Amino acid sequence: MVQFHQIVLANGGQCVMVPLVGLKSVTIEVFVKIGSKYEAAGEYGMSHFLEHMAFKGTLKRKTAMDLNKEIDSKGAIHNAGTGHEWTSYYIKTINEQVDWALDVLSDILLHSTFPEEELIRERGVIMEEIRMYEDNPTMGLSYSFMEAFLKSNRGCWNITGKVGNIKTIDRNKLVNFRKAYFDPGRMVVVVAGGIGGSKTELQHLRGLLENYFGGWTGGAKKLPTVEVDFSETRLVTQNKAMEQAHFCLGWPGVSLKDERCYVEKLVETIILGNSSSKLWNAIREEAGLAYYLFPITEYFEEMGLMGMQVGVALDRVDEAIEVAKKELGRLKTTITQTDLDRSKDYLIGKLTLSMDQSDFWSDLIGQRMLLFGETINIEDLVEFYKKVDLRQILTFVSDFVVPERFRLLTLKR
Repeated sequence: MVQFHQIVLANGGQCVMVPLVGLKSVTIEVFVKIGSKYEAAGEYGMSHFLEHMAFKGTLKRKTAMDLNKEIDSKGAIHNAGTGHEWTSYYIKTINEQVDWALDVLSDILLHSTFPEEELIRERGVIMEEIRMYEDNPTMGLSYSFMEAFLKSNRGCWNITGKVGNIKTIDRNKLVNFRKAYFDPGRMVVVVAGGIGGSKTELQHLRGLLENYFGGWTGGAKKLPTVEVDFSETRLVTQNKAMEQAHFCLGWPGVSLKDERCYVEKLVETIILGNSSSKLWNAIREEAGLAYYLFPITEYFEEMGLMGMQVGVALDRVDEAIEVAKKELGRLKTTITQTDLDRSKDYLIGKLTLSMDQSDFWSDLIGQRMLLFGETINIEDLVEFYKKVDLRQILTFVSDFVVPERFRLLTLKR
């Protein structure tokens, strides 16, 4: 079992060290609890824009090219990501370069300068990213589904925002947004991989973490309260010139911290989690209706959603929707113990395969600490899945996967 070493910095920031014996790679990832779910109407796209500006220049590393050249010269991998409830920044490198990677990450997080000329250029890049999603429904339709069927007092369900939102963002707005919401008390730093587990090495790493991140002072305002639920709307059709139709069929699920989330994950796997799932077989293999199908399940602190996205021939979209609804309606009588056992084996196998990847651990532990305030081990997750029985699966299906809860978004010509 992997041992976690947690510390709290002088400024309240949380850090977790995850030694993984035998690995050469180390992933350092910084999570901050701000994402598109917390954005007000005039802030849509801000969290994502900040992510894009992370590597565009700091007080120490003046330009984006300075940063890129330095990181590339180390053979390291770097990126950042924005979710609905968090933003993260990471570098994956080798164990001899942990000190350097912490220096870079703290520099971009605490000392970014947001150069005006870079912001103008990146605004154009982000607008092209948005247009890419709009042109490619396989990448962006699930966000359209959330926009169509979720109601809330605030929040941008399309993480990137819209082109119109991005055009209004200037340096002053971006800097003020960061000051308002970025706070060390809502930060988690994870160092996972071949860092060694000796007392001396861990003590040294503690000192580095305090040195690089402990000086960040707080003062950001409290995160706003977000109220989220499904609207009463059941059906939305959008039209666009294209050669293929697409649809999202979804329904309310459980929240992030609901103990039934493990049951839900197993149900999702049985329905459409892999190439032996029921809807994959019914829609793709038996009916030959679709090239791609994948789940669009999301978990939020307030609620969740389950569902699927499917691409299908323009003249067969209604047929594919009916096949999906029919298969979902039969779940209460078609799910067997064999289905449950196979879904458990699949999820446990995927978890086990991920154990020797430092970036898997940084992502798992960072999000867990940020959203739950605790760590979790692979063995714990495995046990949660193992304990689920067929009765729980069938009860969940009866309570959640029912036609009167379905929402359908169809995109066609």
